[in-house]
Amino acid sequence: WSLTLRRTVTLYERCVRTQAQLTNTGQMDLPLRWFPHPFYPQPANGELIKQNAPFTMAENPGYLVAEHGFICRKGAHVKDGYFQPLEHTASAPLVIQQRHPQLGLVTATTSYIPGFFPIWGNANTFSWEPFLDATIEPGQTLEWGIDYDF
Repeated sequence: WSLTLRRTVTLYERCVRTQAQLTNTGQMDLPLRWFPHPFYPQPANGELIKQNAPFTMAENPGYLVAEHGFICRKGAHVKDGYFQPLEHTASAPLVIQQRHPQLGLVTATTSYIPGFFPIWGNANTFSWEPFLDATIEPGQTLEWGIDYDF
């Protein structure tokens, strides 16, 4: 395998944009599995994220979906935390609204539709992880990114 990877992070006013470009310069198909792993502080009210794509999640000890659509903590997180996959039916890139104790909301917009989409949180932080799964053929380039507006 051989590749060229370029990552650019820019700040414009109140938007942080991360962009990646991967070119397969090798002679074989290149499998790619990538995901953001932002760490957010846990808001005191337990509200975490709301997203634009319909989703479900299995019964679990860590999270619930409130009537207003936000995924919330069920109670205090344990030291090692809770990992929970979300089953979604996204047909467009995700828009995720993340509660933040100082900023109110941070809105993240992906440039891709995720395959696997878990959430994770421990006693100190919370993260959402929409996976990008792709196969890049020789000579092909894939570009993707996320905007974080705050």
